[in-house]
Amino acid sequence: MKRYSPFEIMVARTKQAFPKNRIDPDEKILATLLYHLGLSYRRVSYAYEKEFSYESVRKWYRKVGAALPIPQRIRRHVIAVDETKLKIQGEQIFVWSAIDVERYEVLAIKATGGRTELEAIFFLKDVLKYCSNRPLVLVDHGPWYPPALEHLGLRYKQVTFQQRNVIESWFHILKQKTKRFYNDFPFHASMQSIASYLSSFMRMQNILTGKIS
Repeated sequence: MKRYSPFEIMVARTKQAFPKNRIDPDEKILATLLYHLGLSYRRVSYAYEKEFSYESVRKWYRKVGAALPIPQRIRRHVIAVDETKLKIQGEQIFVWSAIDVERYEVLAIKATGGRTELEAIFFLKDVLKYCSNRPLVLVDHGPWYPPALEHLGLRYKQVTFQQRNVIESWFHILKQKTKRFYNDFPFHASMQSIASYLSSFMRMQNILTGKIS
């Protein structure tokens, strides 16, 4: 059976998202891939000798992300959950993520203004949408996790940094990208646009690492 490249998978999944105009849909998808792999929106535009604007690349990235598949609802054994800090308009926000430890598949990502038991419950409910069972959840020693996990009746284990290495590695990848704007989203960014960006980033990363085809 032929093994398709990440670019071929992206083309097959997202080509219908773009209307036919002066710029070929394949070029738009390639531009979003270049952005995801490290170039800024502006540098992608410059690479094409400004055939299109950096704002176009930003919009295409969201479109590609929205067209890519979400994780399947399957049996999962161990999920690692954690949160990290970013900023929006100078104010601190929290980005929550969950990863299937065995598959190294990002299941959910969400930005919130707080870091409490309530936010943890809502996020964990999102994670459970992609689990056909109730897996063991690995968390750090954040005081918001035990009451949230117990409220949902989930088994959990509070572990050290080394045992949660898979999700720490994921946050490193995310921050390598967001540090281009110094881990502070642009001034005009809203929580809605951040949610759209994070969702696109998650889905793109899953495609590129071969976790979703």
